[in-house]
Amino acid sequence: MKKSNLLIKETSPYLLQHAYNPVNWHPWNKQALEKAKNENKMLIISIGYSACHWCHVMEKESFQDVEIASLMNDNFICIKIDKEERPDIDLIYMEAVQLITGQGGWPLNCITLPNGKPIYGGTYFNKKQWSYTLTQLVNIYKNESKKVNAQANKLAEAISKNEFIDLEIKVENNFNSLISSSIEKWKSKLDPIYGGLRGAPKFPMPSATLFLLVYNYYKNDSTIEAAITTHLEKMHFGGIYDHIIGGFCRYSTDEKWKVPHFEKMLYDNAQLLSLYATAYKKSSLAAYKEIVLESISFLASELANNKGGYYCAIDADSEGEEGKYYSWEYEEINDVIDNQILAAYFNISKEGNWESDTNILYISKSKETFCKEFSILENELEESIQTAKKKLNHFRSKRIKPQIDNKLITSWNALLLTGLIDSYSITHHEELLEKSIALGEFLTKNSIKKDFSLIRIINKSNAPIDGFLDDYAFVIKGFISLYQTTFDEKWLNMSNSILDYAIENFSDEASQLFFYTHKKSDSLIARKMELTDNVIPSSNSQMALNLFLIGTLLDKQKHIERAKTMSQHIIAFFKENGAYYSNWGILLTWLNSPPFQVAIVGEKALSFKNKLVEFFLPNVIILGSTKPSDLPLLAHKYQKEETYFYICQNNTCLPPLTSIESVINKVNLSN
Repeated sequence: MKKSNLLIKETSPYLLQHAYNPVNWHPWNKQALEKAKNENKMLIISIGYSACHWCHVMEKESFQDVEIASLMNDNFICIKIDKEERPDIDLIYMEAVQLITGQGGWPLNCITLPNGKPIYGGTYFNKKQWSYTLTQLVNIYKNESKKVNAQANKLAEAISKNEFIDLEIKVENNFNSLISSSIEKWKSKLDPIYGGLRGAPKFPMPSATLFLLVYNYYKNDSTIEAAITTHLEKMHFGGIYDHIIGGFCRYSTDEKWKVPHFEKMLYDNAQLLSLYATAYKKSSLAAYKEIVLESISFLASELANNKGGYYCAIDADSEGEEGKYYSWEYEEINDVIDNQILAAYFNISKEGNWESDTNILYISKSKETFCKEFSILENELEESIQTAKKKLNHFRSKRIKPQIDNKLITSWNALLLTGLIDSYSITHHEELLEKSIALGEFLTKNSIKKDFSLIRIINKSNAPIDGFLDDYAFVIKGFISLYQTTFDEKWLNMSNSILDYAIENFSDEASQLFFYTHKKSDSLIARKMELTDNVIPSSNSQMALNLFLIGTLLDKQKHIERAKTMSQHIIAFFKENGAYYSNWGILLTWLNSPPFQVAIVGEKALSFKNKLVEFFLPNVIILGSTKPSDLPLLAHKYQKEETYFYICQNNTCLPPLTSIESVINKVNLSN
């Protein structure tokens, strides 16, 4: 019987995957750090997550190897970390590895002094590389301690600097010129054939595309319009989308979106609901709504927890092979659907379109184009596709499924809350509204403490982890959205209270930005800020947007001024690389062209609101009430048996309107 290590007491599926390694893994805690200091041993800080394919590979090659484990155990204190549980630690050591090697990723392996200061690191090492690296480091630590300490101190100093922050910033007010300049640089990086940014691998980057939609609402740029359409279409056509049950994989390994890295993450699918729902408002393309509905069905069937939350990820691997659950041999799929036209539609071939003569499902042509080429009716093709999907899903479900990471992460569930609300705005399916409210109640009950602080992992039974800034940022946003779709002010009040807590406990008063960790968090070698928008928007950009929204809804000008101050710190970076500051871009757009506030007041306010949100109006902030309200923009506006629209800017409202058409004529810049 295999002997377990200390990870056996953890709840993270990723840590439990390593609980029977011969490596004497420790979880991150004071005892492990003290042990390293007392024994004067370097630390191996190894960071990954359960759905990470190369994490599995390195475990199999090195961490399950007895000789490698002996080398690690004899000379190091070995700490294994789930990056999704402790993104604060990952943030620090990812930066260390990027400074050392110029790149990052997972698995992330950083070797540090006993005090946690890094001296070397990298991502995936094969067995030979890992053995050589550790042996060299042991010798260097033993024989060149002064040199090692000097290197560690230099790295730690570089990491401790929040390098984006310049307290002597020159205030920028010409946001229109700034945005235009950023977009011109961005255009040169766009892939005009397959969408997204040029090159491979390709990540969905929902925040970046959402900003382009917002930008194009104001500017109507044909190049950007084509880039958005191509990106959304090609991503849907590719193997990155699960054409059987819906939902997107984390990224594509090639530039065509054809071959996915098969793991599926809650945060991607949550944001892509918002993106495709927003794109549908702009285009009315039926395919976008279909993607939204299929993705919601996927989330409900595969990731929903029976208590109301959603699990965080599905592994890329099953039975030890990446993509095995999702790939097909020709004979296998032919037996299931026996339809040559569908085989052509999904690019299935006898030779295979992927590794080892197997096939993955992807689309090369729109249904309209395909039907013309094969001389069939579109409704006939659609009927065949739906029948095939059911058969393929039934067959595939009999396979051994990839493992689900059953962590319930507060921030990712909050992203989904916003995604569900955005989906409701284009469907008006009451079931989606019910799901949204239920998820809001789930977060209220399980993530929020009495003092409005948050926890990170909802179902972590031992040693609960305090929430990080992204948990606060996305819960606040989700609750604002829930208020705007229900007009139940408890959600707005809750978001305001959580914002107040975050300001009190995460603020950097000098810069007006926010630290990623609570002021009372365990001391790490640095207290970092998260500013760059990536696959998930940065917590600071979302906090800035939250400040603007709550400042507008509750007439708190100081919040709007703080949001503007925060934006000044990223001006230079946004100008050079807007794709990675895209969520900030939405704030800059609002600062450049202040949005309208549309207040809807009266007994029919919700039905009026439902009609208004069918339009793509990124220049509108909605609020309302079906009864008398004391909110600054709603006070004294309620009249029994009447429902009115009030269009306001700068705390001044126009005379009330009664028709949706008149409101659209006033606020819709695309008219």
